[in-house]
Amino acid sequence: MAHEDDMSTQPDLSSGSEPWPDLDDRLAEPETRFEVIDGVPVYVPPAHPPHAHRHTTATVLIQTHLATGFRVLVDALTRVSLVDDIAPDVIVDDPTPDPETGGRRVPELALEIASSQTLPSAAKKARLLTRRGVRRVFAIQVRTEQLFEWSDAGDEWVALAGDSVVEDRVFVTPVPVQALASGIDPDEPVVRAMLVKKHRLLREHEAQIRREAEAAGEARGEARGEARGEARGEQRALAVARAAVVTQIRRALHERGLHVSERVDRALTEELSIPTLTRWAIRSVSCATADQLIDE
Repeated sequence: MAHEDDMSTQPDLSSGSEPWPDLDDRLAEPETRFEVIDGVPVYVPPAHPPHAHRHTTATVLIQTHLATGFRVLVDALTRVSLVDDIAPDVIVDDPTPDPETGGRRVPELALEIASSQTLPSAAKKARLLTRRGVRRVFAIQVRTEQLFEWSDAGDEWVALAGDSVVEDRVFVTPVPVQALASGIDPDEPVVRAMLVKKHRLLREHEAQIRREAEAAGEARGEARGEARGEARGEQRALAVARAAVVTQIRRALHERGLHVSERVDRALTEELSIPTLTRWAIRSVSCATADQLIDE
């Protein structure tokens, strides 16, 4: 959330021997614009469009890349110490109850959008969150379009390269840093994540396309089959007609006592044209020799 208050003025009492408070044990009033920092209510103002837009795109990117078994919460109050009850812009957690407490599990990841607040002031939240057990904390600086990750070892924000990705067990596929940091054109990484996740609607769409392709293929196959069947039927009919004409020619030559030479026999066997065979059939009743039958 965006504010400019100095969040390091009072000691953090959570390092004492007392147990951690439950994450949902409220200091801040839910559904208001207040967090509690160092025991003091802090007003969190509404966001300007650049901040709000980055909030939206970051949430969409994280949600679409999310692995099964995790969820995204936006502005969810989270008790991080005895005196701090804060609402990170985005957190990722496991929604199943904690086996020890029966309550909410400590978030896996947290993300802050830094516009009016500075990274040093966001660092206060990062320290509280990591001390409470959050594995990774990120911050987007809207003005410079940069993504930072909190380093406990260095007690500082570390800028992530724009051409790199955020890999984590909560994501099915890495989230591009540039898309998170700039909020420009998140559609491509969103679609890629949906393809990796094999979303139900995509599976249904693919199945529908496959069914349509198969139906079209079957229709084409049937059409080809029918065409082949018709062609085969025509070929059979032509073969029968040809055989009948050749038989008629041979019978006429035989009845007239004309010798059928090898040349004539081969011509009668190999000729496929029905019109040609018909002409020969007409000549077979008047030709002087069988050879005259095929001499054009």
